[in-house]
Amino acid sequence: MTRPSSLPRLAAWSAVASAPLALGCLFSALAAVGYDVDALADPAAGVGHGARGADWLYASMILDALGYYLLLAPAVLHLDRALRRRDDGLATLITASGLGYILVGALGASVLAAVCPPLMRELELAAEPETHAITLVLRAALLAVHGGLWNFLEMILAAVFWLGAGAMLRAERPRFAALTMALGAAAAVDAVGETIGFPELASVGLSIYLVLAPAWALCLGVLTARELGTRAPAPMPAVIA
Repeated sequence: MTRPSSLPRLAAWSAVASAPLALGCLFSALAAVGYDVDALADPAAGVGHGARGADWLYASMILDALGYYLLLAPAVLHLDRALRRRDDGLATLITASGLGYILVGALGASVLAAVCPPLMRELELAAEPETHAITLVLRAALLAVHGGLWNFLEMILAAVFWLGAGAMLRAERPRFAALTMALGAAAAVDAVGETIGFPELASVGLSIYLVLAPAWALCLGVLTARELGTRAPAPMPAVIA
């Protein structure tokens, strides 16, 4: 007899857990730039905030890697099952895009967590000749991750995943599908804005994504948990005396 998979339960709990961590990432990022909301639009804004900013940036990147990315992996794999009932070939493309989004995003957060906080602490104590060099390295790392990995490559993969998954789930779960496609549209707007050099457009898409992504994860986790709760138990195998 085939044992039931534990993936749905893991997907539900990890998706729900990811939402508060993602919100914690936003709070930590705001603290890293001295609670200046306008500074969040500038990837290099936290460079000059010293050791305190470095600690908050490190916390933000760890929470980012977990809340926006890694804890969503079980949910993406679980969602793959529902998508394959609709179209096996498209499900492969959509799931691969979702996992690519997670990998690229977590990689970017890990790089910033490893590189930026130590350099920010050194910058606070550095002599004048070293300050310029450290600042250049910091800005290069931040712009490479924000402009290259996150707001371009990652958002293209995210748009394919969420738009594709939403389109395939419309008949089964129309309201959740609408939320999913709205999240995919926000990712697409961010990627387009970054590609054509229109930062205001990219900022709009990014802002919507940052809010909707935790909401989407929470909804998916709750829906999956409800399905587990209402699912009829499997019949017991007959016992031959």
